Amino acid sequence: PLSVTANYTDGSTFEVNMRNLFSTFTNGSLSTGFSNATVVEGSDTVYGLVQCRGDLGQDSYKDCIRNSTHQ
Repeated sequence: PLSVTANYTDGSTFEVNMRNLFSTFTNGSLSTGFSNATVVEGSDTVYGLVQCRGDLGQDSYKDCIRNSTHQ
């Protein structure tokens, strides 16, 4: 599940960066079920790492990432 440990303001640069990070994961090529990315805009940096179960197939990896970033 999504883990956000900080408060942020709706519409803030941080929120935009976070949404862009999620898009990076859900739109990217996930052949291994593991990915990391960084999004920097303004003074806010968002780091992300996703890892799915190793016994899933490539289509399931995409579903895993998509489901976890929409919660």
